[in-house]
Amino acid sequence: MRAEERRLDIIIPTRNNRDHIIACLEALARAVDRARRIHGLTVHTWLVDNASDDGTPQLVRQTTRWVRVLTLERNAGFAHAVNTAAQHTRGDLWLLNPDTRPTPESLSLLLRRLYTAPDIGAVGPALLQADGRPAADGARGEPTLLREWADKVGLTRRYPGMWGYHLGRDLRERDVPVLSGAALLIRRQAWDQVHGLDERFWLYGEDTDVCVRLRAAGWRCTYVPDARVHHLRGGSARPEERLTLGLVALVSMYRYFAKHKGPSYARAYGWTMKGLALIKWAYWRARGRPEHVRVQQAILRARLTHYPNL
Repeated sequence: MRAEERRLDIIIPTRNNRDHIIACLEALARAVDRARRIHGLTVHTWLVDNASDDGTPQLVRQTTRWVRVLTLERNAGFAHAVNTAAQHTRGDLWLLNPDTRPTPESLSLLLRRLYTAPDIGAVGPALLQADGRPAADGARGEPTLLREWADKVGLTRRYPGMWGYHLGRDLRERDVPVLSGAALLIRRQAWDQVHGLDERFWLYGEDTDVCVRLRAAGWRCTYVPDARVHHLRGGSARPEERLTLGLVALVSMYRYFAKHKGPSYARAYGWTMKGLALIKWAYWRARGRPEHVRVQQAILRARLTHYPNL
């Protein structure tokens, strides 16, 4: 895309994000203004609402004139919301979670890297936690059964260099296997080549899947830690939904393994997760922690081949 034709479409899927979305959009406006001045691009921002019942889309329409709001009749998931908005767009795509706060220079830095290397298909920033430190999983290695086991028992965060899974705290700009979907910028040509996100991933896993497909198609995925985006984590979920979303994450990883490594590998993952849940269930039961016992019981009862009722 020539400089005089540069376009960017920002897509923000929402689901009951009334408490966070305005702060996200205010921070985004500052980042967009800076990027426009530096790169001379045309920017459109799309909010795609997954059937919120807290007035999220109405609030955005009332307070923010520059955001184009699309509303869906049902909560069909992150990937479906993004793909729905992408059908209306022509530019490069920045997928942004509603519980993020881009820093003013974040977007311009991401675009600068994308524009300087035509073989880069996607770029991602460092995601900052509440304490200001970069999140470990802003950049990641490809999932494997061993890495998932290590992650669930806490080893990948305690010894990230040993496992090569959580790469986000290594603040060097470099190519990585997987970038977080919380603030993922994808080149339009690359997006079209891989046909967007796979909607079989209702939530979680779609970022890993699209990065793997981009790299298989010959594109690079580049971590740009000088670009920084605050990420609240969990701002898209109500407290009563968090157990269900934990099960959703397990199902999404099961689907990822079934797609990329085959059904036998996925079944091995499922049995590994069930085995860990049984051990944790016994541990928490012995310590008298019923809230943790319930979480492990839910995993033991779940069918990891299907998403729970949402």
